[in-house]
Amino acid sequence: MTAAVAWLALGVSLLSLTWQVVSWQRSGARARPACGTTIERLGTRPEQHLLYVSVTNQGRLATSVQELGFALPDKQLPDGCVHSSYNIDVDKTLPTRLEPGGQLRLTCEWQDIDRWLDGAGCPPDVPLRPYALIGGRMTYGKPLRTGRVRAGFEHARHAREARPGEQGRMIG
Repeated sequence: MTAAVAWLALGVSLLSLTWQVVSWQRSGARARPACGTTIERLGTRPEQHLLYVSVTNQGRLATSVQELGFALPDKQLPDGCVHSSYNIDVDKTLPTRLEPGGQLRLTCEWQDIDRWLDGAGCPPDVPLRPYALIGGRMTYGKPLRTGRVRAGFEHARHAREARPGEQGRMIG
């Protein structure tokens, strides 16, 4: 009987310790960058192919975002490709404070990324990793395959050209 009580006490204490570790890890700011693609039409300008990097604070404390952008992969960099990063803060909105539950999203035009890849000597299908400098610490997200992005944008352009009656329609 005493051994059973001891084992039960050990189990409860391990559960409590686990909960304390999880609570401690979640008590600060938790933010990870993500990226994606969008096609937007702003005002009277034609549709633009945009990439975005967003960061969401899922923690319980506010944090500071100093940089957002795209980086080339560290491993398996193609021959002749210069390692560099592309900071998409063109409006100089960073650094900024990111409250708990808050999200920051910055966009850039696909042509700018294409020029950056050409300047770095990279092939057009090299994967890009979103990055964010958050609270003085560099964080990376899942890579984006640029070959698929390019194919998707080309498909959208051909579909739009096939529907000439919708050219004048405004979105947003």
